[in-house]
Amino acid sequence: HGSKALFLLGTDHLNAGAVTITDEEERLQLADLNVQAAALAFSRMSMIPCKSFIDQGIAIVVDLGSWEKHYDKMLKFSTFRLQTLYCSSDFKECYEATKEVVSKAKNQTDQYPAYRYQVYSLFHLGRMQDSIDIAAFVLNELGFSFPRRTAKLFIASNIIRLKNKAPSITNETFLALPTADDQRVIQAMEFYWTLLELSVLRADIDTQMCAAIGMINITLKYGRTPQAGVALVSYAHILGTLGDFEGNNRLAEVCQKLSQEGDPDIRAVILTGVAFFCSHWRSPITKTLDMAMEAKQLVLESRNSSFLFFACMAYTLTYLQSGLTLEPLSRDIIKLHEMLSDLHLRYFVDLFEVPVQYVLNLMGRNDDPINLDGEIMSSTESLRRYDRTKNDRAKGTYFNFRLILAYLFGDLNLAQKMGRQVISAVGEGPTPILPLRFLLQGLTAFALAKKSRHGGCISFSVVSAHISEGQKYLRRLNKMLSKKCANVYHLVCLLEAENLSLQKSSADSALVQHAYDKAISASARLGYTQVQAIGNELAGAYFTHLGDREWATTYLVRSRDLYWSWGARAKAKQLQAKYPDLLLEVSESKHLTRQGSTFKATERFGAIALDASDPSSDLRAGSSSEIALAAAGEALRASDRGV
Repeated sequence: HGSKALFLLGTDHLNAGAVTITDEEERLQLADLNVQAAALAFSRMSMIPCKSFIDQGIAIVVDLGSWEKHYDKMLKFSTFRLQTLYCSSDFKECYEATKEVVSKAKNQTDQYPAYRYQVYSLFHLGRMQDSIDIAAFVLNELGFSFPRRTAKLFIASNIIRLKNKAPSITNETFLALPTADDQRVIQAMEFYWTLLELSVLRADIDTQMCAAIGMINITLKYGRTPQAGVALVSYAHILGTLGDFEGNNRLAEVCQKLSQEGDPDIRAVILTGVAFFCSHWRSPITKTLDMAMEAKQLVLESRNSSFLFFACMAYTLTYLQSGLTLEPLSRDIIKLHEMLSDLHLRYFVDLFEVPVQYVLNLMGRNDDPINLDGEIMSSTESLRRYDRTKNDRAKGTYFNFRLILAYLFGDLNLAQKMGRQVISAVGEGPTPILPLRFLLQGLTAFALAKKSRHGGCISFSVVSAHISEGQKYLRRLNKMLSKKCANVYHLVCLLEAENLSLQKSSADSALVQHAYDKAISASARLGYTQVQAIGNELAGAYFTHLGDREWATTYLVRSRDLYWSWGARAKAKQLQAKYPDLLLEVSESKHLTRQGSTFKATERFGAIALDASDPSSDLRAGSSSEIALAAAGEALRASDRGV
């Protein structure tokens, strides 16, 4: 460490005396020394000295003849400067600098790195269409057309073919593909990857699918490139979106083997993709979190803000579905939000501010928990900015989390409205968000049916319409369950219990109670604290309506304490205020002796999530409590390490 600091200091001193160096060769050596110092500063994320050193090196070469006399040095130094400017979030200056490199470069190969930074810079400057146009232009120059006007036809014609071909792709067949050495192919993959990355951020589904299909087709036709693993993750993503979870899982296993070697950037992207789009359909959610944490560690080495954002966003959204306590996550995401803000990554800030404010609302740090207004964001200003920058992904995220808050805090009409504005299931893709969203949309519909019926609504069609909508989401989750998807059984059980409560009379209360208990038990043994809390709340509300105060109190006390242990203090207080006569004088410990252990973290990590895809499973945890405790401890330590 000391020698590196001394090297930077020595280079700085030499620059101070650069005017005394008259020999051209020595001045070129000093220029090289500055670039080495810039690279060292860059590796330490010291961007201000990095920019200073690279600018000094370029200035020396410009004085000695610039591009005309020292083309290779100027190309190398100027391209590195683009990277420095981009990673410093100087997007406007980076874009302007790309123009010089493109105009001075002697051939297309030398132009392509500048074009990539041009695409990225325009994206962050809010000029998404221009960035796509440039990427499409480069792909056409490389001989790989990008179907801008015929995107839907291109997607439809390729999807069926790729789905049919997927069973033949194994680890052996994929590794048997030749290594592509054609620079034209390698560069095309890089630009497809760029388009894929930016279209995912913007929720531009057609561009995303076209870019993914392009990467897959190139890989299968020409062989493996450095981005082949990303192409395979995209393949798995497409299969998951189509509901082929078996194919999704098979390709994910191949991807995981590829992620064990190679460039840290690529490994991080592969792990993030497998975690967010594949792992949770067949494995415990904690495995997904472990992958996301590993990807985050890898991406910190890459110095790439886009990769860091993807890894941390995947970690955050997966954590939110897991049921682990919100407190350590809140510390993580506040730090990440500050980091993104300090880097002036406005587009990433817009995408990330909603889940941060959502968590703070749940934790009671906002007087009005339903509205996403608080210390992180103003919903009115944010929505205007999302519209101005055409950030559909941020808008979809806003609607998704407001749906959850509106349901939890009892504004059912708002929850229904938000549920109708979320990103489509195809646009969302096979993420951990989707099953829980289906649950909330189904619960909202069933709750509206109860509200209409209990409120004396005489229109059978209104109640029936709400029930039909709830059953629609129940069918979607049941379809996932029929395909042996993990981490959805407890959601199916809860929606079935709500559906049953609407179909059965009070004489069948024992049958309905059994359905609620089944959902609560499944959620508890899988560790989904928030779903267990919702199940207890719904059961308590059911018995409150029947006038059974004893059972109502039992379930509502459990629900309140589960919300509190999850970290949703605002919800726990709201429940207390909603049922004051039942909860105010009840001891917290009175009703926890029989089932208290079911929502402790130690229950969460047995070999149970794989069994959750089987409706006949009794969902018993693994026999070794020591293994479960060790796994729980490691997962909780991982969650507490944070961003």
